[in-house]
Amino acid sequence: MMKLNFDYGKNGFYFESASLEDGLVGVYNAIGDLPYALLGIDAMKIRTELQKSAANDFSGMLQQVKVGEIVKNAGGSEFMHLCEPIIFDEIVKRFFGDAVPKKSISLSAPQLKGKMVFINDSKDWVIVKKATVGSDTTAREAAAFLFGVKAAVYSKYLSIKCPQRSADSAMMAKALKGKRKSLGALNDAYNASGGRLCAFLEGAALLGYAPTPSQDTIKEAFPELKLPGMRGRKPKG
Repeated sequence: MMKLNFDYGKNGFYFESASLEDGLVGVYNAIGDLPYALLGIDAMKIRTELQKSAANDFSGMLQQVKVGEIVKNAGGSEFMHLCEPIIFDEIVKRFFGDAVPKKSISLSAPQLKGKMVFINDSKDWVIVKKATVGSDTTAREAAAFLFGVKAAVYSKYLSIKCPQRSADSAMMAKALKGKRKSLGALNDAYNASGGRLCAFLEGAALLGYAPTPSQDTIKEAFPELKLPGMRGRKPKG
């Protein structure tokens, strides 16, 4: 059973699923852009700006992307690296579809007051992330918690969606050898992917791009926070 309880200020919801894959997709969608909103960033403004692009080819769209300007206009200058994934996510949608499917989910009111809790206890993935919310809990802490959960479920979902993930990673590592993070290198990853979403996501990850902030990016954005880690155990047998 997968459970996500989030209760912070005026924002709160509870989601659960008995299915691992459906739960991963559900949690990903339940969180959505909420952590950005908690930080005062207009994620929809960033997405809308990218959706305006009339480019019908990958390199053409990348040429139109002005990361700094787009993020600044949405109030995200302090969190540039956290906002880059929004831009990447929209680019992925344009040429491959959603990295994680959009799903209509049912959310209820928080079941645990004053708690941020993410738990999955299925036999092949046991993970626990908990934090107590108090009067001194900041929006940065709440956002970091949600970002952390979203990064974890995204990684796990890809391991299910892309069973040849390690092979794709090795192939893309060879194709991108010597490349550093840049939109030009991202275009190389697109060309090397052969039009396959899983291969492209692996190549992009090697360059430092993903549709949701990574754990390292989250720590970099919130250096002052002692973020609750993911605690888990290996399944028996």
